[in-house]
Amino acid sequence: MGPAPSLFGLAARVCSASCAPAGGIPPADHASPRGGPLEPVPPGFPSMSGEEGKARPAEPSAAPASPGPLPVTAVIPAHNEAPRIGAVLRVLQEVPLVRHIIVVDDGSTDGTAQVVQRWAARDPRIRLLRLPENRGKGAAMVEGARLSPSDIVLFLDADLVGLKPAHVEALIWPVLRDEADMTVGLFRGGRFHTDWSHILTPFLSGQRCLRWSVFARTPELEEAGWGAETAFHLHAAREGLRLEKVILEGVTQVTKEEKAKFSIAARNRARMYGHIVRYAASFALAALVGYGVFGRLRARGRKGRA
Repeated sequence: MGPAPSLFGLAARVCSASCAPAGGIPPADHASPRGGPLEPVPPGFPSMSGEEGKARPAEPSAAPASPGPLPVTAVIPAHNEAPRIGAVLRVLQEVPLVRHIIVVDDGSTDGTAQVVQRWAARDPRIRLLRLPENRGKGAAMVEGARLSPSDIVLFLDADLVGLKPAHVEALIWPVLRDEADMTVGLFRGGRFHTDWSHILTPFLSGQRCLRWSVFARTPELEEAGWGAETAFHLHAAREGLRLEKVILEGVTQVTKEEKAKFSIAARNRARMYGHIVRYAASFALAALVGYGVFGRLRARGRKGRA
């Protein structure tokens, strides 16, 4: 990846000033998502009703004495990830802190849904939400978080390589202990190009744990597409929230260039950076003139897809 867009720095500086409350996504009330059919609730799964910290290595942490840890929901947005998503689900199965696992199939045209269904048949924690069309990463993340029975949500990409239970726990514990409002996982020691992408643009990492009640009002998150992670960071900076970086040693991910032929991958990468720059620019301008116009500023870019 290239260096971070300069507009991101501008937006972060602007949003640190006092601004009017942001209008965004209402906190989760566990209502049924609008996007598409939900797989039947497996036995044991609850039904639905109505300044940046220093990076810490991913190491196993001792549980607090009492009370017991709050439940955590893992949300995995996925688009055409049939060959890769099983590796992530396998790791999550080994993490007792993760009580619920929601995979949001964002209009996949491969066998992603079928792979997840096979995993769900063996683990009642796993649920599949299928969106009938590709709505973009931001929308998939929002739909999964809305479905979460718990307030603490762990977002993971579906194409991770080298992920271990200790990495997952290291992302979760600072939020569980109320030491951070959001953790962000950064690749190190996996592969050169993915390591450097997180060194240059750490705010683009898809690996993060947060309290949904704190981040649900991130402006226009559902429409952010590939700019969803940037949206979280800008919202955190504007609200003065606590962010902690977590080093994910030995973790990498399958890149766009490895998933598709060059022309398709290049187009998708250009669209991704377009989503990021457009969101950061809209956020910076809205911070200057008022967040009431944020939706209108973003209206031209609402069709971004992941």
